[in-house]
Amino acid sequence: MSGHLRQAIIGLVALLLSFASLAGTTPAAIVVPAIEWPVVNYDAHSVCVNSDSTPSAVDAAGGTAPFFGVPTGLDTAKSGGSILENSIRGNAFEAQVREALGATKNTTPVTIPGLGTAIPDIMGVGITEIKDVLRISFARQLRIEAAATDGPLNLIVSPRNQYISGPMRQAVERSGGSIRVFDPGTGPFR
Repeated sequence: MSGHLRQAIIGLVALLLSFASLAGTTPAAIVVPAIEWPVVNYDAHSVCVNSDSTPSAVDAAGGTAPFFGVPTGLDTAKSGGSILENSIRGNAFEAQVREALGATKNTTPVTIPGLGTAIPDIMGVGITEIKDVLRISFARQLRIEAAATDGPLNLIVSPRNQYISGPMRQAVERSGGSIRVFDPGTGPFR
């Protein structure tokens, strides 16, 4: 399946979830065809491909739910907005960071047997992950990327980030990577 078609399907599912939340209901799960899905950051959880090739949602605490199921306790008011709004904002932030770095978007997945598959934002000398979320935990996507890199694991966050878990910070430190803040309004990394 082409990347564009996959992104269109993911966007459609996110839109369906947004409409469901506007109606005051959230489906327990949306059934989708068996496709090798990439890790996609939506709100306070990420969609990951399990080792058995089934997608699942991973919430900020590391718990899982069926694909696009709503992780227990997911509150969009705490996480900063709707799934669709967060997706749009996150993609725009990622593009701004890549432009500032002169980097291209990575499309090559990394797989760790027994853990799953993820697609890092930037690969080169190590892995760089870009996040525009309020809270960052060492969720499955990031555990996969930490295990997959033989170089530094770098994390670039937006100024709105309020919390990075201890295990996430430790994984970056152990790899020799860094955690940097990028402000699109001013441009510099700090």
